[in-house]
Amino acid sequence: MGLASLIKIVRPRAIALTLATLFTIYLLLTLFTGLVTAVYSFYDSIVSVSALQDKFVFIVSSYALSPFTSVVSVNSVENAVKGLHGVEKTVYEVITIGYIDGRAVVVRALNSSAFKELTGYSVIDGSEIDDNCFYCAWLGYNLAKKLGVSVGNRITLYSPFTSTPFILRVSGVISAGKPYDNELIIPLGVGQAFRGLSRSQVSIAVVLLSSRQSYLELAKRFEVDVEKVSLAERVILSLRYVGRRVELRTYNDFSSMLFSRLGLPKETLMLILVSISIILSLGLYIVGQALVTLNMTNILIAYELGVPVKKTKVFLALVAILCSLASYAMALALAKVLFSLVSIELLEHEVKLSIAEKDVWFLPVPASLFTLIGLAMVRIDEQ
Repeated sequence: MGLASLIKIVRPRAIALTLATLFTIYLLLTLFTGLVTAVYSFYDSIVSVSALQDKFVFIVSSYALSPFTSVVSVNSVENAVKGLHGVEKTVYEVITIGYIDGRAVVVRALNSSAFKELTGYSVIDGSEIDDNCFYCAWLGYNLAKKLGVSVGNRITLYSPFTSTPFILRVSGVISAGKPYDNELIIPLGVGQAFRGLSRSQVSIAVVLLSSRQSYLELAKRFEVDVEKVSLAERVILSLRYVGRRVELRTYNDFSSMLFSRLGLPKETLMLILVSISIILSLGLYIVGQALVTLNMTNILIAYELGVPVKKTKVFLALVAILCSLASYAMALALAKVLFSLVSIELLEHEVKLSIAEKDVWFLPVPASLFTLIGLAMVRIDEQ
């Protein structure tokens, strides 16, 4: 019996069931991966300095779960970069969460000159950012539209870190690009008080350097492996205060620090995804068996006509693998389409979902494995 006869063994209903089940599992796992990746990359977008792509940047944070809980000593940063040739500027920022009419928003505080240099913002309505206005706030264009406020309105801003609400006047609506168009901007001193920090404390410090040589020299000063950062232009330094001693750790993004702060390496996300895929794939054991049982009548006919059991199972295994790969490709393609159409909103920021093949390439392995195990466990010759 040739290949054409073997193909006739497999009923379309069995193929449809296998494809549908595999497709559903792959799609769920892919969507989960895209969602988790988007949530953790959100922190990186908050601390990124997108307008300075031609600069060499060190971002200094404390060993925190997020930029919103980070507390850095200004003196520690100043002592670390003191006397280093090539330091153009050190920008200090307070980044926290505030509540306006029950809506959580990102509140960013820094000096007006630094903000202008970092973003090159333009004023759409109202006045320029003024460091000396301690009751003023400036809203990004998108945030102003979402909140329905305009210049001259007063807003009451609540902090999760302090008990006193801040009543601020909207002095301007600005356009500065992402992520600033979705944030509330206030002077640095106001931000420190709102966050409950002293004048010598901030959330992050952005160190701008003029050349790669200065960049690598700063890495050496922090006792960071130069080879680790030689190909990068942005590194996050984590300051961990242990008594009077400061420990330094290096990360390439804020999500890496988050996983480390939880006591887990970043690769743990992939391990969790593998574990979930294995758990979901356990159900595919039944799908593998169903691929045999739904075609049992045709299989027995072929068996009576002299087709070896091993040959039939090898063919069914090939069908299962092809179904697995086809389902994976369809799920990945659909997920990419959905991600291009759908976004999630975090703290009034629009976050696009995304997925890369390198994050989910292993999904067909456990799914195909359990399907094949289920298929192999059915004893055709004893039916």
